[in-house]
Amino acid sequence: MSRVSQTSLLLPAAVAVAGLLASIPYIVQLRRRLESCEKKLSAAEQSLDEAAESTAKTEALATEALKDLASEVAALSSEPAPAPVPTEPLMTEVAHVASCYSHICVTPRNSFLVPKARSEIRFAKTIPAEALDGLEENSHCWVLFQFHRNNNGHKLASGKTFRAKVRVPRNNAVQGDGKTGRKVGCFATRTPHRPNNLGLTLARIKSVDLSRRTVVLSGSDLLDGTPVYDVKPYVPCYDSPAVLDPETPLRAAGFSDYTTFTRRKVTFSAEASAAWGEIGGRLRLFAGEAGEALEALEDTLAVDLSRGVSGVDPPRPYELEFDGVVVEYRVFGEGCDTEVLRVRSK
Repeated sequence: MSRVSQTSLLLPAAVAVAGLLASIPYIVQLRRRLESCEKKLSAAEQSLDEAAESTAKTEALATEALKDLASEVAALSSEPAPAPVPTEPLMTEVAHVASCYSHICVTPRNSFLVPKARSEIRFAKTIPAEALDGLEENSHCWVLFQFHRNNNGHKLASGKTFRAKVRVPRNNAVQGDGKTGRKVGCFATRTPHRPNNLGLTLARIKSVDLSRRTVVLSGSDLLDGTPVYDVKPYVPCYDSPAVLDPETPLRAAGFSDYTTFTRRKVTFSAEASAAWGEIGGRLRLFAGEAGEALEALEDTLAVDLSRGVSGVDPPRPYELEFDGVVVEYRVFGEGCDTEVLRVRSK
């Protein structure tokens, strides 16, 4: 073979070898990049595995927490729900009053104006008789009650306000300060027209009957049917300022001075006197005590200033119900004297 022929055969091989040698750096660089990618891929796979494991742990913890919560809910639902906390004071009627007075206008404005007025506190059957045990050892008691016959509650319910000032219950009689017809704040009086229709009175305990759950009072100014919320004994060493602090003089507004209270002259017609003797046995709270009932009726009319002389001639008679007896009477003269005309059973 000639040299030309050999050269022509070796030249392509040399070119191929030269090309291969030239690509060696590129191949090395490519291999390095591939190894780097493999490492990153391995690290990514490891991170994913760790994340999956962490997620599984989180899901397991969440599942356990939900199971515990479900157990707590089941336990709470099996227990009775706690009673709601009251937002207002609870007032429960414990008794009601049976009284010789059923008309507002003639009911005494103070429990001691008519010492022989009679009423009876009748406790509900839900009140144990033992709750009254020992009350008879006291001479007087406080009675917390509701003014159930005034219209103040209806006014407040309809959005109207109460009257801040009222005229003292003496008509136009001269007050202790020399003024007539003066108005004072409701909290300075015993008016039943108050923001809350609650009343408090002090009366003498006449008797206590445990078997009937009743307390008989005298000197009472309570209306028939009055709801009673509480009864407490009068304890002088607690309730009397004169006992607690004898050195401090007591004072009260002039219009409340008992010595200045007006009393009217009361007489009975022959017809009324005769009829009283016949119907005295039909009295309710004064049964068998017609004489004492007559004295209580006379005192009631003597201190009643709610009715004056009628503007017609002859004077129009008035009526009231006293312990189940209807009393017809008239008011006449400058001194507003009172005459009982007739009495009859209801």
